[in-house]
Amino acid sequence: MGTFDGPNGFLKSNGRKEDGVRRAHILVEAKPLSAKEVEQGISSLPDIISAESLLGPYDAVVVVERPSFEELQAFIAQVQQVEGVERTTTCLSVNLS
Repeated sequence: MGTFDGPNGFLKSNGRKEDGVRRAHILVEAKPLSAKEVEQGISSLPDIISAESLLGPYDAVVVVERPSFEELQAFIAQVQQVEGVERTTTCLSVNLS
């Protein structure tokens, strides 16, 4: 995991990211009373950097890296197919320096 020493306290990358690798934060909204089911389904997906339950407008966040947008799209489709997932919002990490 990175450290909070970037500008404005932003999390700096741990250095794993290479050119061409796309890192995404996928925010997940679960159907009512489905959060536990969604958590279990997401945790079974391959090659996740992290997955955490959230309190607030989203129920979970999943962080992944994929070498191409096509592979990232395929992974997002897998998340959307998890039983109990109602909606996802994807935020791509970008290098601002």
